[in-house]
Parts: sequence; C-alpha cells; structure tokens
Amino acid sequence: MKKFIYLIFILIGSTNLFCQNQDSIDAKTEKIQHSTDTAEIKRYWEFMLQVHKNRLAKKFFWMDKNNLIVNMYKLNYSLDTIEYHLLDFMDKDPIHACYEIRWQKTLVDFKKNYFDKHKKFHAQLDCRCNEEFGKLDSNLIKLIIAIDSFDQKYRKKDSDAPWIAVNKDKWIEQGHYDTYNQVLLEYIFKNYGYPSYRRIGVGDIEHILFYVFLHCSVDFQEKYSLLLKFAGENGDIPKYFFAQSQDRILMLRGLPQIYGTQLVWNKKAETLELYKVKDMTKIDKWRSEVDLGKLSSYLKAKKAIIPSKKN
Repeated sequence: MKKFIYLIFILIGSTNLFCQNQDSIDAKTEKIQHSTDTAEIKRYWEFMLQVHKNRLAKKFFWMDKNNLIVNMYKLNYSLDTIEYHLLDFMDKDPIHACYEIRWQKTLVDFKKNYFDKHKKFHAQLDCRCNEEFGKLDSNLIKLIIAIDSFDQKYRKKDSDAPWIAVNKDKWIEQGHYDTYNQVLLEYIFKNYGYPSYRRIGVGDIEHILFYVFLHCSVDFQEKYSLLLKFAGENGDIPKYFFAQSQDRILMLRGLPQIYGTQLVWNKKAETLELYKVKDMTKIDKWRSEVDLGKLSSYLKAKKAIIPSKKN
C-alpha cells in the first residue's frame, strides 16, 4: 500500500513539473512571437534546443545550433511556422538568410522533405536572394579572390609547411606575395574601411581578408586593428576576428596571448602546441565573450597540445 501511495505522489510531482516546464515554454513562445530582437530570437531557440536536448541526442547525432530553420524542421515545427520565420529572417538580415537558404539546399534530407514540397515559395525566395546578391560589390569581391590566390600560394598543403626545411625557398617566395597583399589590403582599408558582409557577402569570402590581415607585418596589424574592433562591435564581422588579431599581435611581440588562438610548432614533439597564455584559469571565459568555443575543443580539432616544462 505504501509503495502505491509513493507512486501516486511521484506521478503527481512529475505532472506538475511537466506543466511548469510547458508553461515556461508557452510563455517564451508568446514573447518571441512579438519580438523584433534577433538576439532574443536566438536565445529562444537555444532554450528550445535545451528543452528537447535528450530527445535530440537520441534522434540526431549532430545539431547545428546556429541554423534556426534546420533546427525547426528537426523539431517538427509546422511548415507555416518555418516559412514565417524564414521571411522574418529575410527581412531582418537578407544576406545571412540567403546564405543559409543556399546551404540548407545542400542537405539532402532537408531538401527532400521540405524544399521539394514548397518549390513555389522557395522560387520567390531565390528571386529575392538574387536581388540581394546583385547588390554586393562584384569588383571588390574579384579583388579579394585574387588576393586569396596569392595568400594561399603555399598555405594550402601541409606538405608545404614552413617548418619543413626543404620548403625554405617556397616561403621566401610566399613572403613576397604577402608583402604585395599588404599593399592591396591597405588600399582596401583606405577606400572601404573593413568591408562588411553587406558589401562582400558571407561564407569563405568573409574570412579571406581576415586571414590575409594576419599574414601582414605586426606594425600593419597594429595600425589597422581598430578597424576590426569597430567592425566586430557593429556586427559587420565575427567578434573573434579582433580577438584572434590581438593574440597574433601579442605573439609577434613575444608577449602572452589572451584568447588562446595562436599555435606554434614544437620541433621536439613534432606537433602543434599552444603559444603561451596570459591566464589559463580565465581563458574559456574570455573565449566565450568573443564567440569562441572551449580551448580544449579547439586544441583537439587542431591536434595541438598544451606545452609542458619537459618540452
């Protein structure tokens, strides 16, 4: 009898907890329907993903937390709801919306189950995206692509790495290309400022100038670092661009880095290792403030180690 009474209490408690969780979800859903704040919308979807975390972990082995439309599809939201948010996304940030739409179409299961059923709707979106892409600065984009070809002359292959002795002549030549690119980059900065995604688009093109910037002289980086800072604060480029540039400048000056973005080659261990850091106890906090993931995940992805006194 006692066991039966305990079971009743457990069932009642579980029901109340479920109702409380559902009330919280309903309240947040009602709030977000009237919100125009992009950050608030993102926080809402992060909350929804947390609510469904256990179910998603079983059903999906990976989840793109930044792609709201794909996540809504995976969470079985109605197609009308997905289309509403797609149009809202398009109105608020057309370039990123169009880029995500193109990316989504490469996902076979998503395309088969969603896009193919709504061809007319997405034909309209494609027309609008073509208009938005047509507004980008094509001449500047061509110049950036040319700069990228110089920058990646000997940076594409691991076999061309500068720490391999036989590549010495290649990196002397790469240095000449980097000097030429620095002149072109200064021309761009003086005439355009730091080009935002609204002018050149998003994706790989958005990262080219940043990586070229990191390959310029330390004096040049210090001279134009404020351009990255202001662009990041305005939301024109990712926040971590400025953080990574600060780490690079500090490393080139022989000082400890802040965010742990810089790696160096350890000849003895024959692997990449983390360049010295200002404060390891605070590094993940600082990384999160500039939209960087945990240091351990970064090092694992790069197959890099934390240096020890033995090395």
